[in-house]
Amino acid sequence: MQVNTAPLTQSQSGWGSALSRGVAAVLLFELISGLAVTFGPFHPVIEWGLIFHTGLGILAIAPLCWYFVRHWRTYRTQAMSDVLLLGYAGAGVLAICVLSGLVVTGQALFGVKTWAWLRSLHLISTLLGVAMVLPHLALAFWRRRAAWRFGITACSVRAVSQSWQRALRTGERLSRTAHPIYAP
Repeated sequence: MQVNTAPLTQSQSGWGSALSRGVAAVLLFELISGLAVTFGPFHPVIEWGLIFHTGLGILAIAPLCWYFVRHWRTYRTQAMSDVLLLGYAGAGVLAICVLSGLVVTGQALFGVKTWAWLRSLHLISTLLGVAMVLPHLALAFWRRRAAWRFGITACSVRAVSQSWQRALRTGERLSRTAHPIYAP
């Protein structure tokens, strides 16, 4: 029996891939270190945190772009939903966050006083990104988990649809246990 591997491709570009886990780890570090720099007391550890925050942020731009393009290419054909809208909005504010971070970094590197409104934009876009990405992940995970629980995946939906179409054409009787997607 041949098995369709389309859901594996989705899970490899979703949270199951090493790239997505690496991006999540980097974004979590960026979030924690950025909030520590913004709200923490003046301390050498915070200053070093800012240096690591900036350096890792610059190094992570290419993998972030790679991940988001790969993720978008996998899920772009889905119908518009709250999960998709939250993902697009989260990616948009993350782009604003990255661009504002690059400008603030450039200003600091060249000795120009950083603009307060740009630092605020960087912080606000961070908080908005968290407010959009966490529900995006939670809803997507919850729905995917519910689909797995009931045996409904992209592969199984397609297989069931094809079985129904074949049964309607040929008059064949459908049996839940006889279908390959339900085989143990």
